[in-house]
Amino acid sequence: MKIEIDLYRPTLLIPIKLWVNSENKHKTAWAIFDTGASNTCISYETAEIAGYKIDKKYQTKVTTGGGLINAYHTVIPDLKLADISIGPVYANVIDFPDELSASIILGLNVIKEFSVNIDFDKNKETGKTKVYINMNPKFDITKLCTVDEFNVKDSEQRFGDVYMLEKNNNRLER
Repeated sequence: MKIEIDLYRPTLLIPIKLWVNSENKHKTAWAIFDTGASNTCISYETAEIAGYKIDKKYQTKVTTGGGLINAYHTVIPDLKLADISIGPVYANVIDFPDELSASIILGLNVIKEFSVNIDFDKNKETGKTKVYINMNPKFDITKLCTVDEFNVKDSEQRFGDVYMLEKNNNRLER
């Protein structure tokens, strides 16, 4: 799949489609394509509007460019990139700064499942830069699990590869 975007800021904003439980359909949202983010993140507001269950019994800390912040967990029931469904995706639910122009950060738990090539093309006449992101799935897109089959603690589960601190023994569990 090929995603073409205009680069206006030093941020790669790409259109994605999220399954919205409250409307029983996909809706377009803007996501930051962030190879420096371990996991995909979604804003509290977007998660609540979409009707996602926010698991508040597992609060964790995540490191961002602005420092250490609190995060909860959710599962996006289905996420589409360029109209290709990739199925359920684990996400951290965090507060997004107001000045951020997206409500999703697409992190490595999704990006690593693709062969990715990013090409920047600056037009010499206009000075505008186009970005071409080529993403080829490393998985069989016809064999996706449902949200009911999804288990974020299963290390074999695509898009659910996450490390969690168990509250009782403070050890890292995969």
